[in-house]
Amino acid sequence: MILITGGLGFIGLNTARALLALGETCVLTRHQSAHLPEDLKDEMGTHLFIEPLDVTDISAFLKLGEQYPITGIIHLAAHWTRDPGTRALALFEDIQVNLTSLANALQAAQEWRVKRISVASTISVYIGTTQVPWREDQPLPLAAALPIPAFKKCGEIVADYLATRTEVECITMRFGGIYGPLSRARAVLPNLLVHAAIEGMKPELVGILGNTSREDSYDMCYVKDAARAIALLQVTETLHHQVYNVASGRPTKNQDLADAIKKVMPDFQIELPPGHGWIDPSTLPFQDITRLTEDTGYQPHHTMEQAIADYIDWLRAGHEY
Repeated sequence: MILITGGLGFIGLNTARALLALGETCVLTRHQSAHLPEDLKDEMGTHLFIEPLDVTDISAFLKLGEQYPITGIIHLAAHWTRDPGTRALALFEDIQVNLTSLANALQAAQEWRVKRISVASTISVYIGTTQVPWREDQPLPLAAALPIPAFKKCGEIVADYLATRTEVECITMRFGGIYGPLSRARAVLPNLLVHAAIEGMKPELVGILGNTSREDSYDMCYVKDAARAIALLQVTETLHHQVYNVASGRPTKNQDLADAIKKVMPDFQIELPPGHGWIDPSTLPFQDITRLTEDTGYQPHHTMEQAIADYIDWLRAGHEY
């Protein structure tokens, strides 16, 4: 039985689906959200269980091990204050909550003697690294100007240290630019453009994470592919590394994304800014997934066009979000 912290989140729910498809049983923790998609409700009470959890409360965390025979943990829960501005207390709270929850997850893994704990990290730890593709064994800049890469770099070090001292197998997963069904992140370009196309609206590109010029690119990974990769990392019997990129393994230009949407919805009107916003126009950043492929057999199932068509079909079906 696999415990997924943040299990009712965007990546958590898709990961639960992927694990169920592999024959696993899951416990999903929730903090605020209690929404469960209709297609998962038939699994409730047999293969899927939901439990409220404050991940900073170690006693509540450990009690889950008394209720369920947990054999593995996927730690996705995170806390980020939206637009903290200059409110220092909000910034400190983010770090405190995230480091405490990570320590609690690793303590639970040790006490429950689980086989493996998989911990979420991010593509943004590579910011400042110019050699592409981005590989897990590349040296990373120690400094970080943004909160998420700052914490995730700290988290990777803490997880490695605690795993070594506790002899718990701890796997770090560096997620690429994940998009698709159940995501509420409209500041991610694929999500924004697909929703704008469905709603018949002109997309507002101000405030989007990353560059939006036609020739800019990054590793865009459809969430159903990413979820399957996470599930495989959790259940594969033997892994040979501690850090894995979870991504598509290829760069996708913003214009290719827009073209894929227009292929499904020809009336969609979008004019991305011309040119290239990256410092080095010859660099197409993406993550190398050789480790992931060799150890788990993972390959992305969706091309960009297939992913966009599937995403649009999902939204057209009338799902809540």
